[in-house]
Amino acid sequence: MNIKPIVVGVDGSPESVRAAVAGALIARRTGAICHLVHAVPVADYLAMLPPKMSLDAEQVAASAVEGGRQRVRSALSGQIPVEVLETLDVRLGRAAVVMEEAALRLGAGLIVMGAKRHRGFGLLGGSAIIHVLRTGNVPLLATDGTSPNITRILAAVDLSYAADRTLAVAEEWAELFGATLRVVHAVEPVPVIPGVPIHVGDEEFYHSEQRLLELNVWSRITKPDSTETVIRRGVAASVISKEAERFNADLIV
Repeated sequence: MNIKPIVVGVDGSPESVRAAVAGALIARRTGAICHLVHAVPVADYLAMLPPKMSLDAEQVAASAVEGGRQRVRSALSGQIPVEVLETLDVRLGRAAVVMEEAALRLGAGLIVMGAKRHRGFGLLGGSAIIHVLRTGNVPLLATDGTSPNITRILAAVDLSYAADRTLAVAEEWAELFGATLRVVHAVEPVPVIPGVPIHVGDEEFYHSEQRLLELNVWSRITKPDSTETVIRRGVAASVISKEAERFNADLIV
């Protein structure tokens, strides 16, 4: 597996503690170095200060950084190896930007972040994970708070160029953890466009995709005897979610 450094985003929350535990475990398995990164959005605090309040911006920033450092160290103490905790780097800025900059600076091969359930106004801005996923160039592992041990991996593939890399990563992780691998493909309903006649039925479309999968995707699986392949009907996101639950997957690629 890729042994480039691993960057873990931490903020003192329970979700980030579990992400750090997962990152440390993966680093130990791969021989990679695990770096912890905490982003302090001090600009947000400064923007909320009354205009006439005479506070030194640098002093506020330094205080915010030190406070963040102490909070994160306290949350992680005893949860991860001391040598990993000592890598903690605290930077000013938005979490997504800080994480991307850290990954670039360290030449990271993986970013690990803890997924959170956003409600209310938190949904409007989107999570840091979504921003990193959309704009970053480094693979992202979003942990959900369960055990970092991986025994079942679900890889979701389509018929695009992305299938090759998805399979390669899934097989890499399956080998690393000795996990069972299942590969799923969703055959979505034939789209209905008003005014446009459809000459292909759902059944014909299904069998067409099945043939293309056998030719272009299933044939690229390096260990077909130990890899299960399944085709499901439905919208991709729903199919993946249901298959992960059905398979009791620990990791989705």
